[in-house]
Amino acid sequence: MKKSAVKLVAVLATAILALTGCADNNPNVAAKVGGQEIALSQVDTIAKALVASDPSVSWGVARRDVAQVLVVSQLAKLAQKDIGAPVSDAQRQQVYAAYPNWEPLLKNPTTSVFMADFADYILVMSDETGSAAFQKVCANVPVELNPVFGSWDPTQGQFAGDSGSLSRVLS
Repeated sequence: MKKSAVKLVAVLATAILALTGCADNNPNVAAKVGGQEIALSQVDTIAKALVASDPSVSWGVARRDVAQVLVVSQLAKLAQKDIGAPVSDAQRQQVYAAYPNWEPLLKNPTTSVFMADFADYILVMSDETGSAAFQKVCANVPVELNPVFGSWDPTQGQFAGDSGSLSRVLS
């Protein structure tokens, strides 16, 4: 009787550990890029500002897009470092000029750094050298994504699939 009770406890303990799977995942983290965490609160703060600036953007879309831009921006910074090509303010200004609708977001202290990082990503991806460096970084730098945002596809350098949210409607 004692041996079967011990076995049962061992099986239950193993099952609990297996079911928690990502026991080290923090629900307050949107993503980890090469071990560097992106806080869910950062995603939410920027998403709120985006929705406030354009009410036609839904909360869910803004939140997912912000998380994705934060991830790819970190990867783009690593690619910039690899190729030794930092982005200048003049280059950023060219991107800003191409997207005049960004102006309110650039003036908003909550979103200005986010938009600058997004401009850097656009500049990295604008030529073959930067794009190749970005793809290399995507292939070599681990990205862990909070399941609420879906999954990370390193071959595409972007989020893939639907979110892992339990609140989505199933048909």
